Amino acid sequence: MFRGFFQNSFPYVIEDIRRLLEAFFIPLICYMYLPIEINDYKVKKILGVFSTIVVIYCAICWCLDLGLGIKVMPPQSDAGSTMRVLKQEQALIVAIIACYRIYSDLSGENRRYISLQGFLLILVVILLQHRSVWIAFITGIIYISIKCNLVSIKNIDHKSISISFLLQLIMFFICFPIFLFMFKDSHLLIQLQAGVSGINAQDGSTLNYREQLWTAHLSGLSFLEWIIGKPFGSGYLVHLTNYVREITPHSAYIQTIIRCGILGVVAIVLFILVIMVKCIKYKKNWGAAVCLMLLVFWYPYSYNFYTAIALAFVVRDLRYEKYNKAKVMLKTNFKNVI
Repeated sequence: MFRGFFQNSFPYVIEDIRRLLEAFFIPLICYMYLPIEINDYKVKKILGVFSTIVVIYCAICWCLDLGLGIKVMPPQSDAGSTMRVLKQEQALIVAIIACYRIYSDLSGENRRYISLQGFLLILVVILLQHRSVWIAFITGIIYISIKCNLVSIKNIDHKSISISFLLQLIMFFICFPIFLFMFKDSHLLIQLQAGVSGINAQDGSTLNYREQLWTAHLSGLSFLEWIIGKPFGSGYLVHLTNYVREITPHSAYIQTIIRCGILGVVAIVLFILVIMVKCIKYKKNWGAAVCLMLLVFWYPYSYNFYTAIALAFVVRDLRYEKYNKAKVMLKTNFKNVI
């Protein structure tokens, strides 16, 4: 960073620093010190109201699009884009809230099945058609499903499973093929199929273009720049086949390599992994799922204000857990002294 002040124009160095601060450090530092606790009843209620508003908003937009032909979003080149009424980072926040809702449902003692709100949030994440969010969401769901221990093994001869959740799975596998058959020619399913096909597309897909962009960015790095990165303020000038222009790499890992080198990437990944390990240690499985989702999401997208807030809430939850343990220990020691 300091090399940039000696080698590049001052405004460009400040611009790089500002981007890094506003997309990562400032929201992380600010939100991790908020006096809230994610498992508090009021916080859960706020998340529930927010989720309801998101579902209603998306439903209205999609009804206008599919029912009346009014395009809320302008058409884009990639598949299913008119359904993307939320940006990819906003869709990721919805996916994180959905994971939290599902985790709360499946880890409860009184009930162990996915609530209606959980299903609606899953549906919203699917219909938003951000493929990168899909992959991150599936990663979080798999982790949560494993940690919720839906199939509990008390001994080698006895296994138990949540009956309510099992019935939900049976209903899903019965209704899903019927739904596909009834609406096989609908505009919605055509868009969803195009979105799924775009994940593995070799030509014309967003990921294919970004891989070319990343290769072009990395090919211009020297050995020293691979280790410690380019000076801040160097810009993102890239040479592709048909043009030369300034364009950010659209990947947190590639962007970190360009600015901070391999050392910076290792530091960021270790930072997230340490938080994840602490979440596992204190049984904050939702927080560990968020860390996994961020590690996946940062492959095709860079850091942003929303992902930093999500990470801040995870860190805040860990700090709250440590505070409670220290408080209990202090009370115990005080009683022993008395």
